[in-house]
Amino acid sequence: MSLGVYKYRSSPAGSPPPAQPILVYQSTTTAVYRHVDIGIKVLLVEHPTEEHILRLVHEQNVSNYMPPTCQKRQVIDVKGFNGDPAIHFAWVNGSTLTEWLRTDQRRADINIAVRLHA
Repeated sequence: MSLGVYKYRSSPAGSPPPAQPILVYQSTTTAVYRHVDIGIKVLLVEHPTEEHILRLVHEQNVSNYMPPTCQKRQVIDVKGFNGDPAIHFAWVNGSTLTEWLRTDQRRADINIAVRLHA
């Protein structure tokens, strides 16, 4: 499975250069960047396999099947970023699911289940 390549557009003469992506989160396996109004979750693997790419496609599918009433990120595409597999999504300021669960004690009693469509 092949991924498209994310490239920056060059600026017209006299205009400021495009903003560079800002690292907002990093773990041992992923990094999340913000580039203007786009979020980019990058898999940090030395030799990406088709399984790594399918993991991103699965994440895209889960996002697409969540109900409209659920606040979710809008996945734009699964494609490469600087040579690494990545998922691109519309950036929305807010908290992560982990932060959301940790900050509101009422949610500690809620059972969360994700139903996947085959």
